[in-house]
Amino acid sequence: MSTYTEDHLIEQPAIQLLEHELGWDSVNAYDEWSGGVSSLGRESMRQLGICEERGHGIDEVVSHIEVFQLPPYRCRLGSRHTTVVLCRYKTLKELAPEERVHAVYHHCCLRFVNNEITNNESVRARFGIEKKNSAQASRLLNEALDAGRIKLVNPDAANKLRRYMSYWA
Repeated sequence: MSTYTEDHLIEQPAIQLLEHELGWDSVNAYDEWSGGVSSLGRESMRQLGICEERGHGIDEVVSHIEVFQLPPYRCRLGSRHTTVVLCRYKTLKELAPEERVHAVYHHCCLRFVNNEITNNESVRARFGIEKKNSAQASRLLNEALDAGRIKLVNPDAANKLRRYMSYWA
């Protein structure tokens, strides 16, 4: 048997560092989940911080699209996988009507899951629209409303106080 094993090269030096040099306790958790029950009292692998919540990845995609002001992503569903297609930067004028609607919808969804409001100001920030052109942001919101992708939080609110959420919220 080779002395160049994972235990010899990685685990033992790490244990030496953690226990003896840093004074930490270490636990050999190799068989922790034997029989579907944790010997260390954990309820799930999520408590280790190595498992993502379902849907978290798409939140990351949308947030990066927002930061870089990219067009909305497109999904291609395969029989055993999903492919997310990202496009290069386009100015607002270059976006097709359906891209504008989806961009506003994704913006609204992301803000909802982050417990933030969607309004004219947030849409202006998303698309880089100056405050003096707030009517342009209102048109984008109205396009998404007309398409049924978003809805008003309070339909009786004055135009300047309007808040929006995705149709499913």
